[in-house]
Amino acid sequence: DPVEAEPPSVDIFTGAEDVAELIAGAQVDRPESEQAEALLAAAEGDFSAQRYGWFVPSVSFNWSSGEFGGAPGSSLPSTDNRQDRSLTLYWQFDALGFGQRARIEEKRAQLHELALQREKLRDAIAAEVRESHARVVSMKRQVELADVAVAHAQRAYELNRTRIFDQQGLPLEALAAMQTLAAAELGALDARAGLAVAQLRLHTVLGNPLAGVL
Repeated sequence: DPVEAEPPSVDIFTGAEDVAELIAGAQVDRPESEQAEALLAAAEGDFSAQRYGWFVPSVSFNWSSGEFGGAPGSSLPSTDNRQDRSLTLYWQFDALGFGQRARIEEKRAQLHELALQREKLRDAIAAEVRESHARVVSMKRQVELADVAVAHAQRAYELNRTRIFDQQGLPLEALAAMQTLAAAELGALDARAGLAVAQLRLHTVLGNPLAGVL
């Protein structure tokens, strides 16, 4: 006899969830989505810096200090401390501004490429969520059908046993019914295992860890 009256099950999803909400959550919670957003934000910062950088001057500050003195001949009878400070603002235009424009276009292209990669990733995540959710729904339906098959096989087995005890049936008929029941129960067990795997797959596709689930 099995230890458990019922096979252990994983109950995370019902199959009636709103797929659009699951997709929206996955596109935010998945680690690769966070990475893509961070890279895109950094690229936007680089593009803005290159685009408006030539309007911002470069700053140079110099400071010098020392003892200075002088007198007729080679003597230095009078010395005093002297400090010089200078602040310089300058703008740099490479190749009359064409070099700067080339760098701006380069950053624009990088930004566009990262934006396309993010959209491609979002589409891939949406496809994974839809596929995984559809798998959960399909496996739940298979579990329901397998339970119906087990119920029918159990009923047929009980009827054949009753006929044998009433001396109206043959033992081979009961054996065939027993084999049918065993096959139906194995099918139900496989369906439940498939449902558990499908739910765990959907759980991870949404960006959730397995810790605390199993």
